Amino acid sequence: MIRGQIINESLAPEGVLARIVYRNAKGEELPPPYPELPVAPEVGAFVDIPVHRQARRFTLDLIPPAEATRVEIGFRTWHAETRVELVTPLEVSLEDDLTLEANSGDDRSNAPTFLKRITEKLNSTTPLGEQMHDGAQPGWFTTSDALATAFTFRDKLDAVQHGRKAAITENGLALGSFPSWPLPDEPQWTEDPFQSLAWRLEFHSLTWLRKLAESRAPTGLSHAIDLAASWSRANPWGHPSDPLSAHPQALSARAETLLSLLSSVAKAPRSTTSENHLTILAETVRHAVALAEVLGQNVFSHSSVHLHAACALLALSRAFSRLPLAEYWNSLALIHLSDGFKQLIDENGTFTEQSPHFQLELVSLGLILARHLGEMPETREFRDDLTERLRKGLQTLVAVTDPSGSLPPFGDAPYGFHHASWLRRLLSGYGTSLLSDPELATELSYPTGKKVLASTRAGLIAARHYDHDARWSYFCASLSGRFNERGHHDCTSFVYATGGAPWIVDPRGSTLHETGTPRQYLTASRAHNVALPDGREQLAGLAWIEAFEELDGASIFHLGSTVYGPLYEHHRVFITLDKLDAIAVLDHFATRSGPISFEGLLHFDPAIVVAIANAGMGAAYRKNEKLRIIPYRRTGHFSGMGIEIGRNDVPASAQGFVARPSGGLQPANVFRYGFSGQGTVCGGVLLTTSDQAADSLSRLLETDAVRAILARLPGESAR
Repeated sequence: MIRGQIINESLAPEGVLARIVYRNAKGEELPPPYPELPVAPEVGAFVDIPVHRQARRFTLDLIPPAEATRVEIGFRTWHAETRVELVTPLEVSLEDDLTLEANSGDDRSNAPTFLKRITEKLNSTTPLGEQMHDGAQPGWFTTSDALATAFTFRDKLDAVQHGRKAAITENGLALGSFPSWPLPDEPQWTEDPFQSLAWRLEFHSLTWLRKLAESRAPTGLSHAIDLAASWSRANPWGHPSDPLSAHPQALSARAETLLSLLSSVAKAPRSTTSENHLTILAETVRHAVALAEVLGQNVFSHSSVHLHAACALLALSRAFSRLPLAEYWNSLALIHLSDGFKQLIDENGTFTEQSPHFQLELVSLGLILARHLGEMPETREFRDDLTERLRKGLQTLVAVTDPSGSLPPFGDAPYGFHHASWLRRLLSGYGTSLLSDPELATELSYPTGKKVLASTRAGLIAARHYDHDARWSYFCASLSGRFNERGHHDCTSFVYATGGAPWIVDPRGSTLHETGTPRQYLTASRAHNVALPDGREQLAGLAWIEAFEELDGASIFHLGSTVYGPLYEHHRVFITLDKLDAIAVLDHFATRSGPISFEGLLHFDPAIVVAIANAGMGAAYRKNEKLRIIPYRRTGHFSGMGIEIGRNDVPASAQGFVARPSGGLQPANVFRYGFSGQGTVCGGVLLTTSDQAADSLSRLLETDAVRAILARLPGESAR
């Protein structure tokens, strides 16, 4: 069953047709007529879809001929001048008898019972019946070679992300950034020792069972199989022990983990079939059916969650090639992978994903997928197009990685990753063909001295100064709006490090670590290094580069933004000295009339002590180093400054926190400064590490070149 939507770009009633072609197992076209479909001489079999309104939902309920194994559907208009748009991807589903719900039943059925029901409805010749509980063989659904050579994605992604990080230790199970937890011999699957969504999600993904199977030979594999079967029995479909285990992210990872355990059994020198082994086999098939429904219904369309589900389904379809559903799973996965990557990264390498961390995950998954697709003729065009998009996107990510090896923490930024090492493992394992690109090679060489990037397309501006020593400096600001539910309201926010360590930081934090008030705080604009006009937080919108100029010894970035709504015209100007020992952050707000004020926020690393030195200067201290915070007024009045740390009396105005690596919030210094005016206000702060740098920046602000740039701001003039 195919469902979709057609958008009529004109008001006149128009018609669209869907041309239907069925093919047999050899790929040969089956000639019409087809059941219940009309045939036209120049069109063939088709379905007429009238469009009488601007938007029309439609359903194609097709009845294939007996010999058909696949169907091709092509959409076209009846008239060449007709202008309509087909919304993709289409929704695809099997008949009701083959759904997950129909074969799970109202009872708490186990996985073998599910497999028995669905294979009977597929009219499989497999001798199932009661034998599923007594001597059933995986060979009914797959081959030993297919299992032994099964290609899985999640384990390869984990390997490039984390290297040889051990999930199984002498003390138990170590997931993410959490300490080791003693793993029970018989888990209840309701455990939550750290009160953390992230820990529970990884626990129920079962990815750690791979490490258990590898690390505790010779009994590790059998122990992992027993635990996987225990999870299956404790989580009948629709009645999970922990509701988080049904999250598609856990579902995709767990499906591949189960497949990898089956693969390990197939590769074992003395492979045996046990009841737990057969339970895992059935559970893996049940996961494939669930993933197909998630993809077919576009539940998480155009997201990384959707791509992980498609990769998992692709792996399962090729491992279970003897199942009648395998070809359907394969085509569904490939369609959604092609559409998903095209939506998430365009032909210029521009991501719709806000977070550089998840951009790198997207690139990694794409390169692993490209390796898996290999030289298959039917996917060659998709693979080549994907690789080119990933190459362009990867170039920007390398360029904005700071000298310590970390990507800027905008958007959603979980802890526990060293991105430079991740990049090295990715390129050596899956990206060697990209190393011949001269632009990427230049970025990978990480040249010393000054490096500046300013790209509206990439959604970032950045500058660094690096000389192969520990005294590097780095600055980066985000131009991205909040594009998805995982995003943060951090447009025009920035981070700043000098002396080889961070000063101004982003509060970071993965939304998988926090719920309720902590999550609302960490995604809100007041948790970032932005300016808030009249107490208003950011709304929908984005920022762009109005101007970028490089002067003698400095760079100027002039940004415009729409994130504060139509009442405010906002501009933010960053001025950075080449060595980044001083930067200026200036905000300009204009309204049509009336008074206006804004408050600027600077979030400091928890290791930094912040104080107000006098009425005209704040100071931050790290060991023997000092950062001066000097207010700078251009238009309006300076309204003073203050420091907050850990204020949570009113949840909606909580302030003075950053995310803890293991979840939750930890108090940290937030420096506030304010300016006010009538109709227009412009001011900010100078951040300097020495008196010499402060003098250089102050003199720069008084030069004709900088005055001319600031004079371009609405309501300003050169002075």
